[in-house]
Amino acid sequence: MDFIMTNHLKRTYVSLMLSPFFSQIGSAIYVLGLNWLIVKSTGTTQLLGIIEGIGGFAFLIGDLLVGLLVDQHNRKYVLIWTDIIASLVLQILSPQLLVAFYWQ
Repeated sequence: MDFIMTNHLKRTYVSLMLSPFFSQIGSAIYVLGLNWLIVKSTGTTQLLGIIEGIGGFAFLIGDLLVGLLVDQHNRKYVLIWTDIIASLVLQILSPQLLVAFYWQ
């Protein structure tokens, strides 16, 4: 019985340890696609550098603000609401980006 419980726990922990890996693969594919879209639509890498620089600065400022938010509120709800907001923003912006890219 102890062996079965240990084996079950191993499978649970392995899936927990691998989930950030697969999440990062998805994020890397997204960034690669976004970079490709910027270079393909503009024909230059200068705009890509500017966008990446602004994105890095926004990431830094966002981390500081989210740190304050998480310290004051329930972390579970902060994670849920940030995912909801991110999905809504993507649903709003994705059709507009596709139309702008294909109707150049």
